[in-house]
Amino acid sequence: MENKHNDKPNLITNKNDKVVLVSMISGLLSGAIAKIITHPIDTIKAKVQIETKSTEKISHAFSSTIKSEGIKGLYRGIGISVFGSIPACCLYFGTYEWAKKNLLFLNYLENAEFLKYFIGGIIAETVSCLIFVPVDIIKERRQVQSKLNTYHYKNDFDAFRQIIKKEKIRGIYRAYGATIVSFGPMSAFYFMFYEYFKGFFVKNDAKTYWNKINKVIEKDENLNEKININIGFTQSLLCASLASGLSSYITTPLDLVKFRMQVQRSDTSDHAKLLQYKNVVQGLISIGYTEGFKGLFWGATSRVFAYTPTGAISMTVLEFFKPRISKLID
Repeated sequence: MENKHNDKPNLITNKNDKVVLVSMISGLLSGAIAKIITHPIDTIKAKVQIETKSTEKISHAFSSTIKSEGIKGLYRGIGISVFGSIPACCLYFGTYEWAKKNLLFLNYLENAEFLKYFIGGIIAETVSCLIFVPVDIIKERRQVQSKLNTYHYKNDFDAFRQIIKKEKIRGIYRAYGATIVSFGPMSAFYFMFYEYFKGFFVKNDAKTYWNKINKVIEKDENLNEKININIGFTQSLLCASLASGLSSYITTPLDLVKFRMQVQRSDTSDHAKLLQYKNVVQGLISIGYTEGFKGLFWGATSRVFAYTPTGAISMTVLEFFKPRISKLID
């Protein structure tokens, strides 16, 4: 008799699994925890990237921040970062799970699973940036306002109020396209690398994924009940660290342009005028011409230091909570 589990499932019409909801709930928890832990590192990264020369090093950025602003200088923008990341990460991981769930079983690209993970990452970033971009605008301007001296915000809410008043809705979504161009590939590489590395520790193919989310493994005695499908905490931490480190380094030039476009505004200082880019391509060309090829990777080390723990912690916490949240809502 033919095994019904050999048939290709139609996940788009399957309404019984709760995998997307589980990822959304786990994502909001993991996002908040990761932002709280890594915000000071992200602040240093921002202050290094705002420089147009390689004179600003991580150690100097840290010491000068402590000297001029105190410990609180490392936490500027943390309020909007943490509270904004809750819905944003919820949307981010939920959208990726939805995309992954549906992309894995498309007839075309059938033998290109990792390309589907790549596409899933881009979709997740595009959707979640509806929240991430305004959050980043406020966070990053708060982080570097002591260096640019082009705007003075009392707190995160005051930053939002001033941006809307002076720059309208366009200001709060400044560089949205650049963000998609920057973080779209980063998320794509991140998920692609993570799923690849994860495959070294657990069975991670499309059919096993379907069996897992539809509880087939638990119900079918013909399937190996001891199949390893849930990755361990340490294993996930290693995979996510490698994935976030590689993806953040590769996309540094795109992030550099995106960041400088987000912190710019119309009434800028002489220093900030150097950061005025019309679009990503013009920004890349301008940096390459004025600062050299090495200039495209200014802040690459601080970017890796910032995003590696963020990506590692968020994914590890996500993987930790997913089976537990799944049991609670079953």
